[in-house]
Amino acid sequence: MLLIDAAAKVVFDWRRRNFLLLVFAAMLVKTGIWHIPNINETIAFARNPFVVPFDDPLKQYLLTNWLSPFIAWAIGATSDAGFALLHLGFAVAFTALFTWLCFHRLPEREARIAMVIFASLPASTTAYFWVGMDGLTLLLMLTVAASDRRPWLAGLFGIALGLQHFEQGFVGLSVLLFAVLFAARLQQDEEAYPWRAVAFAWMGVILGKILLVLIFWKAGMDVAGRDTWFITHWRMLQDQFWLHTQVVVWSVLGPGWFMAMRYADRGRRSLPFFLALFGVLPLLMFVGDQTRVLAIVTFPLILTFWLTQRSVLAEVTRLQAGGLLLLWLVIPWVWVWGGQPRWSVFPYGIAFAIGKLTGWYQLPAVDIGDWPFR
Repeated sequence: MLLIDAAAKVVFDWRRRNFLLLVFAAMLVKTGIWHIPNINETIAFARNPFVVPFDDPLKQYLLTNWLSPFIAWAIGATSDAGFALLHLGFAVAFTALFTWLCFHRLPEREARIAMVIFASLPASTTAYFWVGMDGLTLLLMLTVAASDRRPWLAGLFGIALGLQHFEQGFVGLSVLLFAVLFAARLQQDEEAYPWRAVAFAWMGVILGKILLVLIFWKAGMDVAGRDTWFITHWRMLQDQFWLHTQVVVWSVLGPGWFMAMRYADRGRRSLPFFLALFGVLPLLMFVGDQTRVLAIVTFPLILTFWLTQRSVLAEVTRLQAGGLLLLWLVIPWVWVWGGQPRWSVFPYGIAFAIGKLTGWYQLPAVDIGDWPFR
């Protein structure tokens, strides 16, 4: 218990600056920073987002993540470094906005607990582990939540989300809309996220997709969607899930599953959340990057029912918060791709820098983008 007591002091007694520095430093070391393996294809598209840059229909689903390549094209960030730095900037903006919202909208104690829970979730760092489209996707999801008092603004951010990643935005907000409507019907939580803002954002995502179809039509682009990739890889996806079910499910929340157990103590009041969460878990059978997709689509739900709810955060005791911090620090980063657990890319980043800058480390003769995931 001495270690848990010490961890609790870190959460509640350290100066805010020191507490946040520890959390962010631990996030960096536990996860690391690397680019998404298919970043080269996305960069090629960013150089002209109104032309299909490759003929392979199994790659053309990448073009439906349109908004961030368009932004890169619009500001001229289409070099390898410029594109990667832009998307790393989206990830940093996501983390910074979440931190600001915590301490702006919540009391100090609850804000610190929210930061610990956030850090324990794969959603908090997946945009660093694979620098790419996810930074903007998560940032837009967060701006939707920040617009809870202005439904029209949530709708505008929803349109942007539909242009960025329709499938993830639609599933994530559909799950959230179900949960908040169910919670409102049961009148279980007076702090439930306003359903009107969720509904406006959900409709905005659909409008964003319609707008993207119109953009492709106007540009004369014939784009194969994700259904082509899914049909081709159906058998592989089933093997990945059913042969690695336990690690796949664990990776969705990671140490955040301990917070899920704590939330279950609310009894019937937790029912909307868990029905929504377990209702979306079967999606794991239909995606290849299991942790990434489920971490993102469950983020709006977790953000709404855990991370912004004062009553939920207030119920977390000092020892529970310290225990979660300690567990998160000692449990290795597990991120499942292709049914296989991956690990922190931080050591690879250090080795890459040493190899490039000094030559003391001999980099392997492989595609360096895929090196950490082999």
